Amino acid sequence: MSDNNVVEPFVTIKEASSRFRIHYRTLLRAVNDGIVPYHQIGKSPKLIRLSELYAAMEHHAAQ
Repeated sequence: MSDNNVVEPFVTIKEASSRFRIHYRTLLRAVNDGIVPYHQIGKSPKLIRLSELYAAMEHHAAQ
């Protein structure tokens, strides 16, 4: 099986903030302000992909 078929998992905002060592509320604000994209199905918690968080951080830092 090829690595191209691997699907990146979603993580909670709390888990992503821990992995990137960002304060939870800072990341939550970035998600709510539309800086970091999120995914949500129904009333489930907002989920993000670490690659999208990293890309948003790079893009925001470049501005």
